[in-house]
Amino acid sequence: DPETHRALVARLFTALDECGSAARGRLGPAKLRKYAELRGFNGSLDDWAIEYSEMCAEFKWDARAGVDVEQFMQLVASPEQDGPNAKEIL
Repeated sequence: DPETHRALVARLFTALDECGSAARGRLGPAKLRKYAELRGFNGSLDDWAIEYSEMCAEFKWDARAGVDVEQFMQLVASPEQDGPNAKEIL
């Protein structure tokens, strides 16, 4: 059910946003890396900087502003995403 999936992805976004520094409704590189690690990313900080930059270019995100919930949903729905899905992560 698409509404259930959207709700799960929104919950995952909120959990990531509240992790670490103050929640602000956007995921910067550090918070988005936590999601990437849950999906199997295990590269270095330099590797992540490159990966984040490439994702920002691919999805046309503002790297400094971070990712909002709608952009995060776009990422999660991307066919290139490997590893556990939002339901499995939660």
